[in-house]
Amino acid sequence: MGEKPRFQMKKFWDWYKTKLAESITFVFVIHVLQLPHMLWANSCFTHTTSVCNLNPILDWILYSVDLLEIPSIINVIFLMLFHWKKKHESKRQRFKDL
Repeated sequence: MGEKPRFQMKKFWDWYKTKLAESITFVFVIHVLQLPHMLWANSCFTHTTSVCNLNPILDWILYSVDLLEIPSIINVIFLMLFHWKKKHESKRQRFKDL
């Protein structure tokens, strides 16, 4: 019974390894979108209307970038876990070889 969750996790990490490039690209795109969002948020906060409240659709798009941060944060957590798992597997393999 204890082997089934371990097998499922291995299956998940094997699948995730094949999606690694897409995952990093997704995080990169979200961070690039943060630049105009940051200017928009600053404009709203300081009550300068250089970007904020020019167009409701633009405001909605720039606001929605905040919502895209949630999957990006989860993705970064998975990237770190994947890196940690890979690092510890290589250490384990070195001790087996001794």
